[in-house]
Amino acid sequence: MNYNLDLIISFPKIDFDSTWEEIYEKTNCQFTSNLLVDNNQIALTIHFDKGTGFGTKLIYWLEKNGFEKFGRHIKAEITSSSNINKIIFSEAEIMTSNLKSDFIVLYLSSIRIEEETSTINETYANFYLNEVGDSLTNRFYSDFQIVDDFLNFKHLNKDFFKISNYEYRPEFELQIIEQNTKVLKIGKVPKLHFKNITGASNEILNCVKIICDGISFYGKAYLYYDKAVIQLKGKRIYIKNIIKPLPLKPWFNLFLVGNKMDIFEFLRNDWASKIASKKDYLKFSTIVSKFLQALILDDRNKFLIQYSILEILRGGKDGNEKEKFECIVDDKEKEKILTQSFEIILKCVDIKDHEDIKSKWKYHKDKIFERPSKRNIQDFLSQNSIHQEKFPSKFSTNKIVKMRDNIAHGSIRKVKEGELKQMNKILLRINTILILNYLEIDEWVFDISDIK
Repeated sequence: MNYNLDLIISFPKIDFDSTWEEIYEKTNCQFTSNLLVDNNQIALTIHFDKGTGFGTKLIYWLEKNGFEKFGRHIKAEITSSSNINKIIFSEAEIMTSNLKSDFIVLYLSSIRIEEETSTINETYANFYLNEVGDSLTNRFYSDFQIVDDFLNFKHLNKDFFKISNYEYRPEFELQIIEQNTKVLKIGKVPKLHFKNITGASNEILNCVKIICDGISFYGKAYLYYDKAVIQLKGKRIYIKNIIKPLPLKPWFNLFLVGNKMDIFEFLRNDWASKIASKKDYLKFSTIVSKFLQALILDDRNKFLIQYSILEILRGGKDGNEKEKFECIVDDKEKEKILTQSFEIILKCVDIKDHEDIKSKWKYHKDKIFERPSKRNIQDFLSQNSIHQEKFPSKFSTNKIVKMRDNIAHGSIRKVKEGELKQMNKILLRINTILILNYLEIDEWVFDISDIK
């Protein structure tokens, strides 16, 4: 579905004029704009008066504040279509831009358009998938055949899978991809099809994100949708995403850790509903993204990313929450003791450096109570039934932490290249198991006997 819409754009929460008063005229409150959406791009063209220098101001603001989620600052008023009632930019990032003297084109990563439709009984949602989706969906169909001049193929799974209150399954949709007087080319497009949609549209978007992340983990390749159509009663929602995927080929199994679930069994498992009910999809998405990223990196960065996955799963939402020693006094007494201790520390430092060490103390004093990572990781792995005795002596949990410290702090010469490669193999198996445990799937075996 393509769109070419005229809009009035404004940025009510951004002050573009500060620091520019002596160079340019005041920025307009509103801008005439055009939105172009097709298979390859989401282009927002904003026109402005040359004298305001708006394009320069916008680029300066972006470099200062960041390109991510810039869309949340855009307010759009539609002037060219009667059936479109809402355009939502909130998830959009600026991928690139093209600045001219009196207009700027912003190429965005995402757009959501809502249209009014006549009331219909059937509600559904289709999320059209990338190439990984093609490899996935092929597993659900018999071979394509020509029977009596008709294209025939059969879905092998009559049942739908479930997540929360939704039912879905991977399907192919036949679409015309090229047509002229001599040739009609029809292609099969993979999609996740949801039937009988109820509830808020944001809820199903979160569920689709969980499904795509889970299949990406299982297949070790990035599954995503670049287009979606959600048909609700009286409303149709169209979503377009522009995504640059990681260069990974799918490998749909978990044999590395002794899990023999095929894709049907994996999707029948209720892990997706559990993630949805806990509203853990953002954490899960971060873990899977790092898991896939680590597969294509060099050994050093691969190790650091894999270590960060372990930390996130061990320590909370962002991996920075550390286990602390039990404090046997209340907060008031604790602060009193720390203050007295710091007064003694100050006696060791020249008075001219007191202010610097005070600022450093303010940041580091609470870190005194954090337990050492070595013990935390070992205990955490044991809690997940990955026990120390399974590790060869030179690849112990202490070695994992020490290797991480050497790489992170620039002492890479202390890390042997061969050991780093082997440790990455171990961490891949550990993280695969930890993610399975996170999904409450207990079919796995931790075996690193082949790693010497």
